[in-house]
Amino acid sequence: MGMEILVKILVTGAQGFIGRHVCAKLQEQGHDVYAPGREELGDLEVTRDFFSILAGIEVVVHLAARVHLRGDAEKFHQVNVEASKALAEQAALSGVKRFIFMSSVGVYGELTTPKIISEADKPSPKTDYEISKWQAEQELRAVAQRSTMELVILRPCLVYGAGVRANFASLLKMVAKGIPLPFGSVHNMRSMLYVGNLAQVVSLCISSPAAADEVFLVADEQAISTADLVRKMAKLLDKNPNWAAIKFPLFALRCLGKLTGRELMVQRIIGSLEVDISKVKQKLNWSPAYTMEEGLVETVKWWR
Repeated sequence: MGMEILVKILVTGAQGFIGRHVCAKLQEQGHDVYAPGREELGDLEVTRDFFSILAGIEVVVHLAARVHLRGDAEKFHQVNVEASKALAEQAALSGVKRFIFMSSVGVYGELTTPKIISEADKPSPKTDYEISKWQAEQELRAVAQRSTMELVILRPCLVYGAGVRANFASLLKMVAKGIPLPFGSVHNMRSMLYVGNLAQVVSLCISSPAAADEVFLVADEQAISTADLVRKMAKLLDKNPNWAAIKFPLFALRCLGKLTGRELMVQRIIGSLEVDISKVKQKLNWSPAYTMEEGLVETVKWWR
């Protein structure tokens, strides 16, 4: 699988936020991208027959997943573990050469740590989503070991960019409204990932021999504190950055999280979660195409 070879790629979850960017990048490189919609792919809670969409496919990029933070553990298992395993098994039987699985930095657990995380650290998932991603990784490894199909596992940090939803979009919305946020006393460091940088890594994993059977943590070059992130957003949205993140005691934020049942969300906001990306940079000879500054500019441009 040389770098110059164009291949036929199946991308699941192609209509999602990350999927749209990944498909655009792969098509830009001239690959033959097959991006089945929900009708063709089916409902992953029940669908287990993927042979029809795998005909002639050389590489699978599996992005489709259940990602909602709340929900039935069984549904997370059905979609993220069972459907992924069935897809991989049928891919191997169909002659697929490489299977790229989008996992998550969440497999290390949401407990934040001052230590910078690397691929050598032991996973310790906590939520149903995180557990399902870690179980899926293990099932896919077993499938790859029983076949000649190569497996690549990507563990991205929080992904942002045009089309972003969930917490990042909520944060943008509040900053855009000029609401002062109580994060001025938060001096944490969190790794994030611009979607353009993630699409670039996926494209390298398509044909790089060095990606075979590897696990990669993926993030932007630099980490950032929640307070600085909010200030950068404010500046780009023409709001006063000094008012965007006001000082508020951390213990009060924690109490607020407990009272509102949003402890996990508060932990993410005030805790540190920084990752080491030296492995993906060295193995794939990758250097992020976009700085965090550029990624945020693109995200805000879309938001406007």
